[in-house]
Amino acid sequence: MKKRIWSLLLALILVCSLLPGAALAEDTAAPPTDGTVKTVGQFQYTAKGGTWTLTQYTGSASSVKISSKVDDIEVTAIGEYVFSTNKALTSVTIPKTVVSIGKGAFNECSKLSKVTIAAGGLTTIGDQAFNKCGVLTGVALPYGVTTIGESAFSEC
Repeated sequence: MKKRIWSLLLALILVCSLLPGAALAEDTAAPPTDGTVKTVGQFQYTAKGGTWTLTQYTGSASSVKISSKVDDIEVTAIGEYVFSTNKALTSVTIPKTVVSIGKGAFNECSKLSKVTIAAGGLTTIGDQAFNKCGVLTGVALPYGVTTIGESAFSEC
């Protein structure tokens, strides 16, 4: 009887010792390989440097909220010309994980009137990023923006 109790106790200890490792393994997502492309709904992301860059939007929503993570990996950039010439877009929300907005990302979004950028991450706004957004009257830039490209807000 004592032998059986000890066997059960040792088995229980063994199982319990394995649980924390398994839990940690589930919490940590492996970074995507550079060049990997992932589509989530109407958004397409491309892996670069262990993070995601938003590289294409195929939707027609008037209001868009960009995700901060895809598969537990941060979205750190909005690529070049992602929303360019989108005639439906009126507002966009950019999370604090995004550190750069690419060249022409919102170029000629003629109805874009509201851009909300979360404080904490953005440092770079590319050339012509918001060029020809005629109804965009102001954007509150978070502390930390160090580079604003040529004609980034031209004709706003």
